[in-house]
Order: sequence, then C-alpha cells, then structure tokens
Amino acid sequence: MKNSLNKTKIFNWKRFGLSILYPHIAVLICFLPISILFLIMSLIYLDSTSLLAILSYLFSFYSLLILCFRIPRIVMFFKEMKKQNKFMQRWSNDVNLRINVSLYSSLIWNVAFASFHLVLGFHHKSFWFISMFAYYLILSIMRFFLVKHTSKNNLNKQKNQEIKKSIICGWLLIPMNLALAVMIFLWYIGTKLSVII
Repeated sequence: MKNSLNKTKIFNWKRFGLSILYPHIAVLICFLPISILFLIMSLIYLDSTSLLAILSYLFSFYSLLILCFRIPRIVMFFKEMKKQNKFMQRWSNDVNLRINVSLYSSLIWNVAFASFHLVLGFHHKSFWFISMFAYYLILSIMRFFLVKHTSKNNLNKQKNQEIKKSIICGWLLIPMNLALAVMIFLWYIGTKLSVII
C-alpha cells in the first residue's frame, strides 16, 4: 500500500516538473512578450538591485528556458509541415524559385531606395543623397541583369551567358565602390567641418 502511494507521489512530482518545463504553447506565447517588456522596463527605469528588477530577470530567464526546451518540438513541427505542404516542398526543392523570389524582392527594394534617395537629393540639394542614389541604382542594375537572365533560363544551363553576366556585375562593382567612396568622403568632411551636406 505504501509503495503504491509513493509511486503516485513520484509520478505527480514528475508531472508537475514537466508541466513547469513544458507548459502549453499559449503560455509560452503570452510569457515571451511580457518578459521582454518587463526586462526592457527594468533595465531602463529600475535599479539592478531592486526587487522588481530581480523578479523581471527571473521571469525572463524562465521564459527563455521554456522556449529553449520547446525548440526541438518547434523544429519537428516545421519539418512535418514541410513534408505535408506542397508550397514548402516546392520552395525547398526548387532552387530557381528561391533565387527568383530573392532577386525580385531585392530589385524592388533597391529601386525603391534609389528613388527615395533621388527625391531627397533634389529636395535637399544634397550630394550625399545623390551618391546614395547612385549606389542603389547600380545595385538595381545588377539585380536587373540577374533577374532578366534567371527569369528566362534555369540555373547552370547556359554557363557562358552566366559568366558574361557575372563579368558585367563585376565591372559594375567599380562605380559602386566609387559611390561608396564619395559617401565616406562626404561623411568625413561633414564630421570634420561640422556642416550638413
């Protein structure tokens, strides 16, 4: 009789420990932003030796601990989702798709940044922003060459054309470095003379 009671006590303690280390995912989702907020507030407004700061450190440590214990399950969840989802399978297997998505997104961002800096350059009459525009414009041209090639051809199918595109991109690195040198020079002049360029 006593052995059975001891076994139930051991089992209950084990279950209690597992429930602390592996709480429900909703608890983890709630704890993480709260612990980050408390930690930031205690670092900014509280003394490091105050009771509230120490409690926020402990709470943040516990949140990080249960997140680390949950990482293998999160990895397994994404692996299972990858096996079942057609789009995830295509994304992981199709190299051309990943390259095209990366190139198109970076091309859009580079064109947007170039346009933004051009407008700022004309509005403020600033050579600094014009040099930033030149830098992002050259990046956009490089991306455009690569997008034009990868949208029509698969990877490693026409190696001669790929080598030509790589050589063109290499030559474009020279004016891009010049634009960077101009930016650094203007920054140096601005810091030394304390003027806004």
